[in-house]
Amino acid sequence: MSENEHRDWPRYFHVAPILLGEGSIIEPGNWGRILKLYRGNAVNSVLGREYVLEQIRASEFPDKPSRLNCIFLLRTLREAVRYRDSESHLGLIYEVAVNTANAEVHFGDYDFGGAVSVIQFLEGMPEVARKYWTEQPTNTVEILFPGPAVVVARH
Repeated sequence: MSENEHRDWPRYFHVAPILLGEGSIIEPGNWGRILKLYRGNAVNSVLGREYVLEQIRASEFPDKPSRLNCIFLLRTLREAVRYRDSESHLGLIYEVAVNTANAEVHFGDYDFGGAVSVIQFLEGMPEVARKYWTEQPTNTVEILFPGPAVVVARH
């Protein structure tokens, strides 16, 4: 990628607990990489939730991008601050440029975790997953983007 190739690409925000500089490339799939490292006693509700989300996606919504192979983006700086403060206290906020041409993205509600905390997991999580993949988010929107992003600023 040339130095200015991303200049005209749409801008979004990404929250991550890693220090990155301007021009850094964020590759998709880091969340999936982390989840695949879980072993034995480290398995928890986050891994269970993601497993069900991925199984429902693969079997019922195969055209949707996998959460395991994406970058999670937010539309505005305000949304990124809200996400960081509620979900990722160690996160830094990055403004990123992404090439959305021909990209299959998904807009999901990242607050589905609230629903997970009050359901009987084995019976309720598949329905939560179906809603994640089918319902339009209204307030807590995350964008699953299946390509790389270029860091243009840290906020």
